[in-house]
Amino acid sequence: HKLMVHQLRKGHPKAMKDLIQASELHAALSEHDPDAWSDAVDAARRRGPVWRSLVNAGLRALESKMR
Repeated sequence: HKLMVHQLRKGHPKAMKDLIQASELHAALSEHDPDAWSDAVDAARRRGPVWRSLVNAGLRALESKMR
């Protein structure tokens, strides 16, 4: 959800907050339930082309932030 909201809020001050929260969630899930992140991403992508596009763009933004 935060990955998608980040894309919808581009240019808005809260967009970076959404990306940071997605990053923190990713880190927490990686530690406590590694499959949960990929399960959630897969479920969102299956909801249709708009969701898939937003999630994929959010993941690219997250990857750029983590570098």
